[in-house]
Amino acid sequence: MLAALEIVAQMAALGFGMERETFTEKMRNAPHLLAPTGSDLAEHHDLNDIFAGFHYDLNFLTYERSSAVLGLLT
Repeated sequence: MLAALEIVAQMAALGFGMERETFTEKMRNAPHLLAPTGSDLAEHHDLNDIFAGFHYDLNFLTYERSSAVLGLLT
């Protein structure tokens, strides 16, 4: 998964007109978190329901994949 994010970071750098390794150099030896989440739509199905409250993203990139619980679209 980290290798896929490195490719995304390289594509982003090229898209911004930067050197390919601009972001991946900063990602090396950095802490990386893997936190699987899911949304129970049997419980949270009304308009304006909040799945996750206010939080801080600690990382440069966030990758979300389909979860075992339906409702997370990728």
